[in-house]
Amino acid sequence: MILAAAGVTLAAVSAVSYIASKRWLAIRRERVAFNWLPERLNGLKILHISDLHGNSPEKMNLDIWPAIDSLDFDLTVITGDLVVGEMEQIAPHLPSISRLARRSPVFFVEGNHEMMFFEEIAALLRDAGVTVLANERQTWKIGKYGPVSIIGLRDYSVLQLNRMRDLKLLNACDGNFHLILSHEPQIFKHLKRLKLGLALSGHTHGGQVRMPACPTLYAPGQGILPKYGDGWYSEGYNKLYVSRGVGVTLFPVRLFNRPEIAVIECVKGAK
Repeated sequence: MILAAAGVTLAAVSAVSYIASKRWLAIRRERVAFNWLPERLNGLKILHISDLHGNSPEKMNLDIWPAIDSLDFDLTVITGDLVVGEMEQIAPHLPSISRLARRSPVFFVEGNHEMMFFEEIAALLRDAGVTVLANERQTWKIGKYGPVSIIGLRDYSVLQLNRMRDLKLLNACDGNFHLILSHEPQIFKHLKRLKLGLALSGHTHGGQVRMPACPTLYAPGQGILPKYGDGWYSEGYNKLYVSRGVGVTLFPVRLFNRPEIAVIECVKGAK
């Protein structure tokens, strides 16, 4: 009787967690400090969206756009995987992305689900007002903060195919503060000898299925108990935030793992 009751309770908790985790959007408000942050960038707020994995309108995982309307931020970064392997899935989101681009500068780097049709999806996003970065650095004037340097890298598997030669770009950026956008967080291990700034990634979904109070159990490309699962990492001068993302892929479950978007404020300080 006790075992049966425990089983029913566990099933009920899991069911509620599944429903809540898949549909209840978490808005993470994060603050990251750098003692070498330029004074003029103190207070810069970045909206970070990752792994939307949009689907057709009748199957869309979660409509994040109304929640974004009420948030305060200065620029937006999208770190890949807007779709799940089909370019057409971006169509329902383009009007909202275009509206977002009229509100703040929006920067995009590809994820592994966009690799096969990168040029096509990049053209759609550029038409919507988004700046697409592919192994390049651009400097944008962001309101009162002035010029902000943003480095956008192609998906990690593309970098591997080129034997990481494209990362020579980073050597020329050493010593100044930048935002580094990369879909897969494994890029962070290549930054440790450089002084670059804040890296933003996704891809892991935070493991998608989690246990309470446990770290990410598995991440594609890293395996079991990944080095970069979700949340904050620091090494040398650089810091990394890995988003749990919004959507799901072929395994359509998020357990004890709410979808998230984040607003990250950069502050000058020693923490």
